[in-house]
Amino acid sequence: MEHQQNKFAILCYSVSVFIISIVFFSFLLAYFSAVKAQVKPFNFKGKYQHQHMWYDKKCCDNKDCAPVIKMVRHPNNTGWIVTTKQTTGFVSDEFIEKEAKPSKDGQWHACIIMGEFEEDKYVRCVYKPKES
Repeated sequence: MEHQQNKFAILCYSVSVFIISIVFFSFLLAYFSAVKAQVKPFNFKGKYQHQHMWYDKKCCDNKDCAPVIKMVRHPNNTGWIVTTKQTTGFVSDEFIEKEAKPSKDGQWHACIIMGEFEEDKYVRCVYKPKES
């Protein structure tokens, strides 16, 4: 009889350890999933980048787009010199008129792709406020 009680006690202990292990690992999984969701992505320069989840994947896929910090009329009056926190590039009035996408936060945004040389960079897409 005592032997059966020992078996029962060992079985209860084993089941308890198993249940506690499942709860513990479920908690760890939930915790690290939440932490992973809060990690900011790095851009290729190793700096944190400003990210808007609504950027079009065909344009920049949340990699090169950034809010426009400064827009200055180009001296030849055919476009704008657009500056983001990453870089500066030229965008023509024609490009803005035909290709600009609506901005979802009411601000200007641009995707300026860097080339091998400074003169190789180009504006892939622009997001403009509705009233512009």
